[in-house]
Amino acid sequence: MLKLILSTCFFISLSVQAAFCQNLEPLELAKRIFDKSDFPKLPNYMSGEYEGHPNGSDLPKNSVTRFQVLDQTNQQAVVALTILDAGGQGVDNYLFFRKESVWKLYAVRALAMNGFNFYLKKMLERLTPRQIDSVVTSSKKNPKASLFSSKKEYAFKLGNARLMTSTDDQLIHYFKAHKAEFEKLKQLMLNRNNYVDADKESKRRFGENLKSASEKLFLSYSPTGDDNFIDATELVIGGMVDNWVGYVHIPDKKDVPVMSAGHIILLREIGNGWYLYKTT
Repeated sequence: MLKLILSTCFFISLSVQAAFCQNLEPLELAKRIFDKSDFPKLPNYMSGEYEGHPNGSDLPKNSVTRFQVLDQTNQQAVVALTILDAGGQGVDNYLFFRKESVWKLYAVRALAMNGFNFYLKKMLERLTPRQIDSVVTSSKKNPKASLFSSKKEYAFKLGNARLMTSTDDQLIHYFKAHKAEFEKLKQLMLNRNNYVDADKESKRRFGENLKSASEKLFLSYSPTGDDNFIDATELVIGGMVDNWVGYVHIPDKKDVPVMSAGHIILLREIGNGWYLYKTT
């Protein structure tokens, strides 16, 4: 009799655990997958291209993880995963889930080809004032072989590299701290059509003002047209090939695109029509 009772309790316990696992929401599932402790049931929550890695066992020993739901519908969800090392340096990843019989992780994305910017930032920060002067001097003899040709260009490259290696939270904080400058740059972008038929000198001055305003914020460029966004003002921090990060102003929410593992991997609302975005 005792054996029967114990067996019944055991199976009831298993059933309760199974039911709990099956009802894991994307945020809780993300935390379980990237917990440093073992997650034996992981194969039950895998789909698509995701085959079990990366997971919590792949993370550095002293790393800290933070999670945030970026978007969730009945069938799709995107969860941001920030991994911080012991020194506070962080990398953002984006976890894409879909609802099958249960929620399953099917893709993990991050800003690709960004390793160079971490190297560049570290190298530029280590340069002494004398070394900076030396690079500027040598650039006059061989401009194409020089990393920068002036102290102003050095400051821009360092500022841009710092943004490129910032976490999403840091980039949003940066935007809010310089919101007035971003709004002025947006207005400049919106005014560019007024110079289509302007004389050459007016166009030149406008171009210089636009370049100066962008560089003041350490932005790489402001595209005149982009297929990613409709009726929007896009301000690019930087990137390579199809992998970009920047800010975008979208006046009408109906024009806000949907995040996907194949293209816009991040679209995080800042406020007043502004968003932080990343593409792949």
